[in-house]
Amino acid sequence: SERFFDPNFRGLPWKEMVTEKRKALSENPTDELVKSALGDLLKSLRVSHTGFYTSSDQTYWALQSIFSHSVEAYPLCQVGAWFESKNGSWFVRNIFESSPAFEAGLKVGDEVLAVDGHSFSPILSFQAEESNCAKARSIDIRKGPDLPSVAVKVTPRFESIQSAMLRATLASARFYEVGGLQIAYFHLWTGTHETFKTALHEYLQRLHANVDGLILDLRDGFGGAGPEFIEPLFASEGRPAVFNKPVVALINEGVRSGKEWVSYILKKQKRAVLLGNTTAGAFIAGSPFEIEKDKYLLYLAVSDFGPPDVTEPIEGVGVSPDIFVPYERSYSNGADPQLERALEVVAQ
Repeated sequence: SERFFDPNFRGLPWKEMVTEKRKALSENPTDELVKSALGDLLKSLRVSHTGFYTSSDQTYWALQSIFSHSVEAYPLCQVGAWFESKNGSWFVRNIFESSPAFEAGLKVGDEVLAVDGHSFSPILSFQAEESNCAKARSIDIRKGPDLPSVAVKVTPRFESIQSAMLRATLASARFYEVGGLQIAYFHLWTGTHETFKTALHEYLQRLHANVDGLILDLRDGFGGAGPEFIEPLFASEGRPAVFNKPVVALINEGVRSGKEWVSYILKKQKRAVLLGNTTAGAFIAGSPFEIEKDKYLLYLAVSDFGPPDVTEPIEGVGVSPDIFVPYERSYSNGADPQLERALEVVAQ
């Protein structure tokens, strides 16, 4: 009520809504009831970078690490995958390169049924102190709705979500050969720390003259990036671009905030073909507020972020691709139609 960026609360009777929700909660509500009540309130504001998270949410740990300004801060026992809930079932949305999940052979689209025989939770299923983290877990997965479950052994790693994303960003660099052409690939999982920008710049500087094109994957992860991340793709003040070959940028509904800014610039300046689906439309600046230490976190839109070089609305709208390619992850067994199409486009 004090820090939300819109003092009019989007025209809603905010005080009355808060009072009603408070009345509906018992004196000692469960975490889930608190999360549900506050979640309903915050959703009614219809604005990005606004949510309520508990320490059993992956986003809680990611935001704590990001706003600590240290890549290593807020480590936890994890397998290096991002999970999403759909219709009451859990699926693997992302696998971070060089992670325990990656090494174990988990695939994007796998349905996760249980861990060590217990119901699945993205955080609680792997929760352990550092000394007990490196213990193999048995994850029951299903590759299709009518297929039997199979068990996969995964040994978690004790690290922050930002550390896992940095490791993945560095390990993502690879090359594809398409019709005799060399296509470079790099996945910028987030731009929330200077080390991610350094990783991208150093990669672009290492590309040899015989590289014919680049796929810059911006999908999912978190935002935080800005124009300085893609400076090597542009010439300026007599300085040639570090990389001046064709670029395809992969985008989707998981591209948020600063990475939407990057997407917007690449499209507006016609420096890259955007391929995938429309970005999140999450372009209001947010800040975290710890409501109860190590337990509750409020993420709140606190200012209207509007850089002068962005002349079209992004908040609530997103950045649309030049080439739309749908991607249904559930039971996809790691198939990536957006990447496959991007390889064709950059080669053309």
